Amino acid sequence: QESRGLGDVYKRQVQYEDVIWDTTPTGRIMVLISFGYFVWDIMSIIKNFKVFGPPFLIHALYCLAVNFAAVMRVFEFYMAAFLILEGSTPFLNVYMIMGHIEATHKTQPRSESFKRLKDKIGIVFGITFIIVRIIIGNYLYFHVWRLSFQRWNEIPALVWWFYRSITIFSELLNAKWLLQILNRAAAPRPYESNDTTRLYDSEKKLE
Repeated sequence: QESRGLGDVYKRQVQYEDVIWDTTPTGRIMVLISFGYFVWDIMSIIKNFKVFGPPFLIHALYCLAVNFAAVMRVFEFYMAAFLILEGSTPFLNVYMIMGHIEATHKTQPRSESFKRLKDKIGIVFGITFIIVRIIIGNYLYFHVWRLSFQRWNEIPALVWWFYRSITIFSELLNAKWLLQILNRAAAPRPYESNDTTRLYDSEKKLE
């Protein structure tokens, strides 16, 4: 009789034995939802290209490409793992929404407590960005490169070089965004300036 324990459910639904070829029901759900999200993300960025610019579009395009490979049942494990790197995005979204409120309500200045709260959310975003995108991201990229040498013959070289180039693009974008975060952290706090339009213009470029 087949075991119905939680451990067996985990193995059937989540656990990967081969990180290149294996798929799981939970992984398929995550990958398909993520694929749909990045299709929407690309459309949104194109529609608001002046706000987001080329870096956001490049990021969305290579995320969609990696998702497509996972939809085709290759590297589903790594696509699911790469979703961890989006852990800083919710804090960014809240930060940008608060910046938008400041920029669109210039005749009704926000309270100092509102601006301090926004500043704290920015700090949390910066910390989570460093943890998930720099530390965890580099750990995952290292494993992709190591795997590409260990199992080079299992997949066409073009696919391996595609994944390697993805990690390089991601590293460059993360470095660019990290510099923006550090520059923003060194700038005057929002509640120390009345020029909310200038502040928002600098904040809306962050990922």
